[in-house]
Amino acid sequence: MRLDLDPEELKPIVQAVVAQLHDLFDDDDDRLAFSEKEAAAMLGVPDTTLRDDRYLGRAKASLVGRKIRYTRQQLLDYLASREWEPKD
Repeated sequence: MRLDLDPEELKPIVQAVVAQLHDLFDDDDDRLAFSEKEAAAMLGVPDTTLRDDRYLGRAKASLVGRKIRYTRQQLLDYLASREWEPKD
């Protein structure tokens, strides 16, 4: 079966799907901090990569009790510090 949809007809469908996905994954907006595993998943890297960068001083984290936690700002700062530019 082939559907011929005009882009303008498809636009509201795509917007509805994106809105549903946003609502589905928007549960942690009120959280102050994330575990290493959660933070690594948010960054799209293995948790060992984030842990190693923390040990090397590249990523900042907080110790809450005996657990490592990352705030959104710490993750944003980490990303900004790892910015890559291609060589000319």
